[in-house]
Amino acid sequence: MRQVKPQFRSRRKRCANCRDLFDPDPRAKDRQKYCSKSSCQDHRQRLNEKNWREKNPDCVAYQQEQIRAWHKARTNYSRKRRASDQALTMRNRIQARLRMRDRRFRSVFDKSKPIVKTVEDQAYWAKVKTNTQPIAQRSTVRPFSLL
Repeated sequence: MRQVKPQFRSRRKRCANCRDLFDPDPRAKDRQKYCSKSSCQDHRQRLNEKNWREKNPDCVAYQQEQIRAWHKARTNYSRKRRASDQALTMRNRIQARLRMRDRRFRSVFDKSKPIVKTVEDQAYWAKVKTNTQPIAQRSTVRPFSLL
């Protein structure tokens, strides 16, 4: 007669990314730090790639040099590719527009500053830019307070 081993349930852990509880894979023992959500796995992968680049700077430099040499040998590659495919050109323009919009938004709302300070700075610079009086006639411009 076959003996059945009791199933021991491992203790639940918190994901290092999303902080949700998850059941770790029993084969990983205590090494598993991230749950199986795709966003958490993406975060883990980006972190692993970053750590690898920090540990292997000579390899990264070599790869960058190879890329530069490839582009130098094919100077008109991107221009010819865009000229031959209008859909690619339009998709590139849309992506660039969205990328720049996101970059501008992040620079306006810097999370390291309190939101009130950011809004005050915007209002101050908007007043300074629109004020066209000569400096001698201008009264001092001070940022308004939202509080």
